[in-house]
Amino acid sequence: MCKHLILVAVYLIPLRTIEAPQLCVSDLLDKYAANQDKLKSFIVKSEDTLLRTYRHAPYQRLERWHCDFRTDGERIHFRANLWIDLASEEDEVPTSADADEEMHLLWDGKRYIYYRTFKATGRKVAFINTDEERNRYRVPNEMCKAFDGGARLLGIIYGDGKRVDLILRQADSISIRDEMEKVGSVTCYVVDARTKHGSYTLWFDPEHGYNIAKAYKQMGPNDLFFGRPFKGNTRYSSISFSMENVRFKQMGSIWIPVEADSLTTFNYPEGGAIVMKWRQKRTQFILNPDHEVLGSFVPMVEDGTRVYMNKEGVRYEWQNGKPVASIDEAVTDQPDQMADKSTPYLVPFLMLIIFLVIVAIGWQVFPRIKRDIRGRL
Repeated sequence: MCKHLILVAVYLIPLRTIEAPQLCVSDLLDKYAANQDKLKSFIVKSEDTLLRTYRHAPYQRLERWHCDFRTDGERIHFRANLWIDLASEEDEVPTSADADEEMHLLWDGKRYIYYRTFKATGRKVAFINTDEERNRYRVPNEMCKAFDGGARLLGIIYGDGKRVDLILRQADSISIRDEMEKVGSVTCYVVDARTKHGSYTLWFDPEHGYNIAKAYKQMGPNDLFFGRPFKGNTRYSSISFSMENVRFKQMGSIWIPVEADSLTTFNYPEGGAIVMKWRQKRTQFILNPDHEVLGSFVPMVEDGTRVYMNKEGVRYEWQNGKPVASIDEAVTDQPDQMADKSTPYLVPFLMLIIFLVIVAIGWQVFPRIKRDIRGRL
């Protein structure tokens, strides 16, 4: 009998040693944030594929994105080269010069610059907004929309403009499950939360810096979508998001996610959906680079690009690193054109003026002449 009890005790000891300690939600979020807060200034490059499936069409489009994201904790510069409508994921993409589109979003702390080129048409256009207060609210959401595939590896779930732990700390309701669940080979903490941004279920990996190893989010009409009410801000009835197959890499004391698969489904009210399937692979991660030497936050707008400033009516062109007011030739020629058009009508107009003056004078003078004639008679 004692022998059997000893054997049972021996088997139970290893089970207790590998069992992770229970945490409260706030402690778990603190551990997650401690790892993420070390990532203030960095450069991350990635090669992503995006498969868009339009179920109501039906139609599919395969895209490839080569992304370069830079930040120093305040300034942000996102650059991407896009190859659109590829035949397969194995298609070779030789150089960025062959990209179908190029996109830049830059926040330099004072102005927001959106620049895009289209190879098929040769069109180049830039939009600049210098409203600093408005930009500080707008830029995070715009960046997350553009950097869709990579934002979730920075801890920003689709539809949000800030890191998920900041959203969870303001949750309407949040709980951590009693039982941990395995994701791959790691036993993870599972958190369920209901927030103003939607409903979340997140799996936190204690072996890799408490990073998110798996995620699910559901958004509906009563939720916020990139900071604005979902209802009236989107044509969809609901949006669901999921992320899995996350792989991590350690850099010193920091764990960073380097690969992930994600799926975002946009449901229409009348039925049908659009599904966006991302496969992201980070190819380079540079921590605390010298951004000034690298020119990380210098605009990369080509000279001659048409620029729109703050919705002004003035036309600008990018020249030598800045927008310059452009004098439209059509406007410049307008006075001369008007003079040329008005010349044929000038003589008749002057004759009419002279005639009216004569009539007015005659109207005043004629009664006097008439009275003088009657007086003589």
